[in-house]
Amino acid sequence: MVILGHHYQRDEVVRFADYTGDSYKLAKAAAESDARYMVFCGVHFMAETADVLAHPWQQVILPDLNAGCSMADMAEIGQWRTAGRR
Repeated sequence: MVILGHHYQRDEVVRFADYTGDSYKLAKAAAESDARYMVFCGVHFMAETADVLAHPWQQVILPDLNAGCSMADMAEIGQWRTAGRR
């Protein structure tokens, strides 16, 4: 098992993390990990990214399923569709 802690998390959370950093650093750590389970202490889109990069035999666990990102939540679906066409 590996624990990935985003640096925005409280000290009480990241002090137990095997890796800490920003979204990019943690996505790389997830992709390079050979751990069967990855506990991602961050927001849901980061855990989803780790899951995409994970091997089929790995499982990503997000302790708080309501962990969201206020910036990501600001975007509306129309903005996402428009951005994809650029």
